[in-house]
Amino acid sequence: MPPTPSTNKVPAAKMVRGGRAKSISMHDDAKDFTPTQTGFTSILPAPSSKADPAPLLEESYKSFRLNCLQLIDSRRFHYLVMLVLFVDFFGNCVAVSFTSTDNFVKYGGTARLFSSVFTGLYAMDMLLRVMSLRGGILRNAASTGDVVALVCATVALGGRFWKADNVKNVVITEGDWVDKYKLEHKYISNQIEQYVTAVYCFFVAIRIVLKPPARTFSKKLHKYANHDNLRISMASLRTSIRRIPGITAVAVETMEFDLTIVCGRDEGDMSREELMQFLQKALLYRPKDLSANAFLAHLRDIDAQSAHTVYGAYDVVKSTFRHWSNQKLDLALTMVVVVVFACVTPALAYFLSVITDQAFPRSVYSTAIPDYVESNGMLKMFTRITYKNETKDENQKIQYLPFVPEKSLWTGIAAVVGVSVPFIVCDYAMGYFQSKMISKATQRLQQSLLRVILHKPTKFFQERNDGDLNNLFQSDIARVNAMWQAVFWNLMQPVVSIVIGFGYLVYFEPIIGIMSFSYAAILITSGPQGLASEKSQQFGKKNAFVGAEFQNTIACQKVVRAYEMQLPLQTKFAASIRVLRVAQFAKDFWSGIVQIYIESAMFIFVSVMTACLAIKVYHGNITAGDFFSSVTLLGRVSTPVTVLGGFMRVAIGNASSLQRLDELVVGAEHIIDVEESEDAKMPTLPRMRKALTLSHVSFSYSNNDDNIPVLNDISAVFKQGEYVCVVGPSGCGKSTLLSCLMQFQDINAGTITMDGMDVKMYSKASYMHQTAVVFQNGGILNGTILDNIRYGRVSSSDEDCIEAANAAECDGFIRLLKDGYNTILGQHGTVHLSGGQVQRVCLARALVRKPSLLLLDEATSALDFETEAHIVTTLEKLARTCHVTVVSVTHRLATTRGADLILVMHRGAIVESGTFSQLMHEPKSLFADMMQHCVDSTSSDDTSEEIPLLENVHSMHMVDRANFIDDTHRALTDFQQALDLRVDDHGEVSSAWKTRLRSASRGPTNNTLLQTTLSARHSEDDGMNDQDSFFVM
Repeated sequence: MPPTPSTNKVPAAKMVRGGRAKSISMHDDAKDFTPTQTGFTSILPAPSSKADPAPLLEESYKSFRLNCLQLIDSRRFHYLVMLVLFVDFFGNCVAVSFTSTDNFVKYGGTARLFSSVFTGLYAMDMLLRVMSLRGGILRNAASTGDVVALVCATVALGGRFWKADNVKNVVITEGDWVDKYKLEHKYISNQIEQYVTAVYCFFVAIRIVLKPPARTFSKKLHKYANHDNLRISMASLRTSIRRIPGITAVAVETMEFDLTIVCGRDEGDMSREELMQFLQKALLYRPKDLSANAFLAHLRDIDAQSAHTVYGAYDVVKSTFRHWSNQKLDLALTMVVVVVFACVTPALAYFLSVITDQAFPRSVYSTAIPDYVESNGMLKMFTRITYKNETKDENQKIQYLPFVPEKSLWTGIAAVVGVSVPFIVCDYAMGYFQSKMISKATQRLQQSLLRVILHKPTKFFQERNDGDLNNLFQSDIARVNAMWQAVFWNLMQPVVSIVIGFGYLVYFEPIIGIMSFSYAAILITSGPQGLASEKSQQFGKKNAFVGAEFQNTIACQKVVRAYEMQLPLQTKFAASIRVLRVAQFAKDFWSGIVQIYIESAMFIFVSVMTACLAIKVYHGNITAGDFFSSVTLLGRVSTPVTVLGGFMRVAIGNASSLQRLDELVVGAEHIIDVEESEDAKMPTLPRMRKALTLSHVSFSYSNNDDNIPVLNDISAVFKQGEYVCVVGPSGCGKSTLLSCLMQFQDINAGTITMDGMDVKMYSKASYMHQTAVVFQNGGILNGTILDNIRYGRVSSSDEDCIEAANAAECDGFIRLLKDGYNTILGQHGTVHLSGGQVQRVCLARALVRKPSLLLLDEATSALDFETEAHIVTTLEKLARTCHVTVVSVTHRLATTRGADLILVMHRGAIVESGTFSQLMHEPKSLFADMMQHCVDSTSSDDTSEEIPLLENVHSMHMVDRANFIDDTHRALTDFQQALDLRVDDHGEVSSAWKTRLRSASRGPTNNTLLQTTLSARHSEDDGMNDQDSFFVM
C-alpha cells in the first residue's frame, strides 16, 4: 500500500529560464504521472478504503485534460490540422484570385461548404486546447493570437453565408462617377462574397503562422508533467559539468567517458534513468570542497538549457535594435530615407499605369491603298490611331477627355526616369547611415564586452576558458557585424518596401493585395528556419571548442616540441576539424535551403498572381494599365521578400554569435553602473596605520547549509610593516584567504577590519587603492615596461615608475636593455625577460601604487632558488623600510625563514602561528613536521619512515569519505525529487500537471545501491592511497 499522504512539502525545485531563477514547491496532494498502455499518461490516485468521490472526479478530469493536450499536440494531429488549414487557404485563394465578382458565384458555394467542414475541425481543436490549458492559454502571445484569429475567421465565414452571392438577388445601384471627368457612373453590385472570402483567407493565413509556436508552448507543459519520459540533452549536460566551479580537466574527461558508456552514444538525448546512473558515477569526481547538493545544483537547469530556444529572426531583430537604440537620431533619419526609397516602386507602378491608359493608343488601324498620285501605281500605307481620350458618353456621343496622349506620354516618361533620382540619393544615404550606425554599435559592443568581462568575478573565469572568451571578441563580433549589415539591407529596407508595396496593392486591387500579403506572411514564417538555427548554434559551439584547442596547442608549443607530441596532437586536431567540417556543412546547407525555399516559392507566387491579373483583364475588371502596374509592383515587391530569405540565411548563420554576446553583455553594464554608483556613495577608507585584522572569518563557495566551509573561523592580525607568510597543505584554503583579502570573494561570516574599521562599511575602491597584488605568473600586458609599471597607478609620472623600479631592484637590468623602459613586452615584445625579471617588473607595478597592503600569491614558486632568495630579501626590506604589510601565500617553506609571522593553515583553519624559530621548536608542530618531511624528501628517497601527522590526516580522511558517501546518497535522493518538478515560462505550475512522488508506485530505486558502489570504489582508492602532498620545495 502506498504511504498515507502527509502535509509536508517536497523541497522546492529551482529552474533557470531566460536568465532568471525561479522556484516552486510541490505539495503532497499533487499526483504522480505514470505511463499507460494507451501511450499517454494517467494520474493514479492513492487507493483508500474510504475514497471521497469528489477528489477522484477531480483527478479523472485532470487526467482527461492532459490526454487531450497530448492528443492535439501530437505530430499526426498537428500536421493534419496544418494540412487542412493550408488546403482551406489555397482553395479559397484560387477561387478568389481566378474569378471576378460576376462569376465567383459559380465556386462560392463549394468553397463555403468545405470551409464550414474545416471550421468544425478547427473548433474541436481549439475547444480541446482551451479546456486543457484553461487560463494558461493567455500566457502565450501565439496561443492568444491563434484564438483571436479563429474567432475572426469564424465571423468571416458567417459573413460569407450572410453575403453569399445569388444571381436571383442581384441588385445593381448607381454610385459615384467612374473618373474625375464625370463621363460614366459607377455601378455597384451587392455580390460582395468574393471580398469577404479574401478576408477569411487572411485570418486563415494568420492561423497558419501562429499555430506552430502555440504548439511549442503547450508541449512544454505535458513534457514536464510526464517526467518519467523526460529527454535531457547530453550536450546541455556536458556544458553544465564544465561550468561547475573547481572542476578539473581530468574529472571532466572522466565524467564524459562515463557518460558515453552509460548512454552508449556521444550525442543526442538521454533518459531519466540514464541520467541517474551517470550522476551516481559523476558524484565521485566532484571537487572535494563541493557538497553533493551543491554539485547537483549546477545540473538542475539542464532541462531548461536543452529546451531553451535559440535565437530566431525575431530575437535577432529585437537585439539589433536594442544595440542601435543609443543612435535615435540616425535611426529616425534612416527610417525616413527608407520610407522614401520604398515609395519609389509604387510611384513607378502608378506612372506606368498613366502611360498605358492615357498615352498608349486604344487601337491602331493600318491598311494599304493604291497611290493615285504617283504614276507608278505603288501602294501606300494608311494608319489611323485612336487614342484613349476619345470615348463615348451615355448617349453614345463622341467625347474627348481633357488629356493629351502625347503630353501624358512625356509626363509619364519624365516621371519614370525621374524616380531614379530619389532612388539613387536614398541608396547612397542608406549606405552612409548603415556604415555610421553599425560602426558605432560595434564600437560600443566591443567596449561593453571588455568592460563586462573585466568586472566579472573570479568564478566566471573558472567556468569559461580563454578560447571561448577570445572567440567572443575575434569571431563572434565579426559575425555579428556582418549580420547587422544584413539586418539593414536585407530586413529593414525590404520590410518597409513590402509594407508600402502591399499597402498600395491592397488599395489599388484589394483582393490581389490581400492574397499576396497573406501568401508572403506564410512564406516568410515557414520553412526550415528552426532546423537551420539549431545547426548554426551547434557549429558555433564546435567552432569555439576547436579554437580553444588550437590556442592551447600554440600556448604549449614548448611542451609539444619537448615531448615530440606533434603527430598525436595533429591527429586529435584533425578529428576535431572533421567534426567541425560536418557542422559547418550542415549550417551552410540548411541556411542556403532557407533562401532557396523563399526564392522558388516567391517565383511561383508571382507567376500565379500574374495569371490571376490576366484573367481579371480578360473579364474587364481591370484595365491594361492596371495589369502592367500590378505586375510591376508584384515583381518589385517579390524582390524584397526574396531578399528576406538572404536575411534569414545570414541571421540564422550568425544568430548564435549574437546570442552568446547578449547573454554576457545585455543588462550587465547597468548592473556595473549601479554597483559603482553605490560604492562611490560609501565613505573612503583611511590609509592603514596600524594593522589589518581578520576576526572569525568564514567562507564557502555555496550557500547550502551542508556545504563544507573553505575558511572556518579565521582570526589573524597583520601589523603594518610586517612580512607574513601563509603556508599549509594543498587545498587548505590559502588562496581562498588571499582572494577574500583582495575582495575577490565576499566572506560569509566574520569581519575584516583595517585599523578597527570594517572594510564592508567603506568604499571597495578605496580599499583596493591601497592594496597591491603580485601573482604567480606575473601578468605582463602588451606595451612597454614603463606602461606595465604605470598600470599600477595610471596617474603615476615617469619618475614615480622609475622610483618603484628601483625599490623592486629591476632598474639595473632595465637600463641595460636597448630601449630601456620603452622596451616592448607582451605578445608584441622585442625581448624575452627571465622569470625573475618579470616578477620584479610586476613587483614594481605593485609598489608604484604605494600600497599599505602587498599580497603575494605564490609569487616566487616558479623561480629558481637564487632568484627567489633575492626577491624574498627585497620583500623583507620593503616591509620594514616602506612600512608595507606583506602577506605572502606560498608552499616554498624556505621563503618563510625571515618572516615576522607564519600562519599555518589546515582544513580551512589556522592551526599554528609564530616565527620560523618558534614553530620549529614547538612540540608536535605541524609546520615542523612539514619542514622535516621536506628535508627527508630532498635528502633521501626512503619512505619507510612514517610521519605521525600523515597517519592522523589519513584517519581524518577516512571519516571524511564516510561523510562523503552519506552526503552523496542524500543529495541524489533530493535531486531525483527535484527532477520531477518542472515549471513553465512564468515559473508557475498548472494544477493539471502537479505531481507527487510516491515510492510505492515507483518501486525500489537504484539509489539503494549507491552506498555499496561508493564504498567499493573508496575501498579501492584506499589501497592506492599515496598520501597527500602538503608542500613542494
